[in-house]
Amino acid sequence: MFGTVTTIVSDENEDGVALSAALDFARQVNAHLEVICIAIDTAPVEVFGAVAGGLPAYSLQETHEAAEALQHWASAMTRDYSRVSVSPLIAADSGLKHMVGRLTRYSDIVVAARPKDGSSPSEIVFDALTTAGQQPVLLISKSPLDLSKLKRATIAWDESDQALNAVKASIPLLQKCEQVEVVMIDPKQHSSSRTDPGSTLSSMLARHDIAAEVHLIPQTLPTVAEQILRFSDESGSQMVVMGCYGHSPLKERLLGGVTRDMIANCDLPMLLNH
Repeated sequence: MFGTVTTIVSDENEDGVALSAALDFARQVNAHLEVICIAIDTAPVEVFGAVAGGLPAYSLQETHEAAEALQHWASAMTRDYSRVSVSPLIAADSGLKHMVGRLTRYSDIVVAARPKDGSSPSEIVFDALTTAGQQPVLLISKSPLDLSKLKRATIAWDESDQALNAVKASIPLLQKCEQVEVVMIDPKQHSSSRTDPGSTLSSMLARHDIAAEVHLIPQTLPTVAEQILRFSDESGSQMVVMGCYGHSPLKERLLGGVTRDMIANCDLPMLLNH
């Protein structure tokens, strides 16, 4: 199922939920938990005294101390779990996305909590995970993911590569469900020579012993995200699976988009991939 579960922490006050959720998930799937403690230095590198690693010399010591403090905190939080490793790292803000992508590339899934503040270290790390990381992200907000009670899940399906990647990553979780709902909001019209929307996905899931039902729903609410949220609530789903950032993150940040709306408003666990 999942051999390595990773979480990245950068702030004790904000990332306790993420670390607890990652520990709980690793226990449930009997996986190794990798905790990466990143202290982010946001000081500009063009200042006098910059060092070779890109961090100003006057703040390098403070950043090292912050990373070590995160390591001690994370080690204490996970001390009752034997299959865990905790690593302290420092990063310049400018190189964080590349670092996150490299650090998580050998993981099977990354567990994160919904960021609270658009400028916080947790938000910076989360943006890196969902734009530069190649692994699926299990996003926890209000509701934890209890695999023993996982019965129904909603797949927000738009036939995109991002959505397909998310579905493939979630197969071990979907196999635990009694019913999976595939919801398509205002799907594109298909010609008579093509299969019905969602039918190919339904066939793929059936070959993994996943019972799925496709729902084609007109958009009657102001946003697609609101439509998905209403459907998942009415269907009693306990998890949402969807692709993220079909448009660029910058465009979604400026103009709004399904990914950002869902992250901001969905209280269920979400499995995201891009």
